[in-house]
Amino acid sequence: MLDEIGTVAGEIWNYLDNNEEASVGKLTQELKHTDRMILLGLGWLAREGQLDIVKRQRATYFILNATSDNEGSSS
Repeated sequence: MLDEIGTVAGEIWNYLDNNEEASVGKLTQELKHTDRMILLGLGWLAREGQLDIVKRQRATYFILNATSDNEGSSS
């Protein structure tokens, strides 16, 4: 399961690197994973300090922070 979460985290990282920001719903739709796997992947990236989290109105968006440039995540 850890390998799968790491793989999803890497997919999220790549998506955010190319698209700047996304909500959980957008990541679920674009990456074709369950909400649960997306949230686990986001947790992985957050724990590594690679995400900024922004709340706008009722939505939460995830953005790669400056320290995550060219690092990726899939280990």
